[in-house]
Parts: sequence; structure tokens; C-alpha cells
Amino acid sequence: MKINRKIQYRLNSYLAILLALGLIIGETIRRYGEWGFWARWIDDYIMGLLLIIPAILVFKNKNFGEKLLIAGWSLTVGMTYGSFFSKISPNAKEFQTNIEANSLIFLIGLAFITSIIGLIWILLLESKNPVPNNV
Repeated sequence: MKINRKIQYRLNSYLAILLALGLIIGETIRRYGEWGFWARWIDDYIMGLLLIIPAILVFKNKNFGEKLLIAGWSLTVGMTYGSFFSKISPNAKEFQTNIEANSLIFLIGLAFITSIIGLIWILLLESKNPVPNNV
């Protein structure tokens, strides 16, 4: 059974919103009461917004929402890659968190894998929708 591409874009958007909410809520729980320097926590909120806003545009049938969602997934893959591997590195330093360290590493790894899946999925969808030559 082949799923309609429009439905797949919507499903990808739901995944984006789910991950975005996880990033925003997770970072809030992790940093609550111990915020520290703003540049160390604002990235999760930026990733969340760059996943939620394009997903909403996809739901409103705005074609550029799909393109923006690629950017949101790409940023999220890059940021979660750095976060995950910096925490499992043999040279990893202790980090400030309200969440148990192994649980945090697991959640960041899950976010990393989810973002890879979301990015590959939407790139595959976009590869089936080439840009017309007359653009």
C-alpha cells in the first residue's frame, strides 16, 4: 500500500512537532533552576521552533513549509550529533543537569536518531518532487 505523499509530509510534520516539544520540554526540565549561560540552552528552543513553524506551514498547505522543514531537520541532526557525541566522548566533562546523566544521554541519542529519520524521510519525499526546470 502506497501512502499519499501529502499524508507522508503531514506524518513527517507530526514527527517534527513531537521531537520539537520533546526538545523544548526536555531542555526546560534539564535546566530548570540552573539555567547558566543562555547560549548553552537556547539551541534547543531554536531547533524546536525550526521544526514546529515549518510543520504548521505544511499543515496549512504552504509549499515552502516542506523546504523549511528540511532546514529544521538538518539543524537538529547537526546539533544533536554534537550534543550526543560530546557526552559519550572519553574526554567528556561533567555537565549540569536535573536529569540523571545516562537517561539524558539516552534521550539525546533518541533525539539524534529521530532527527536523522525525519531528515532522510523528507529528503526522500523531496527527491520525488523535483523542482521544475523553468524556475
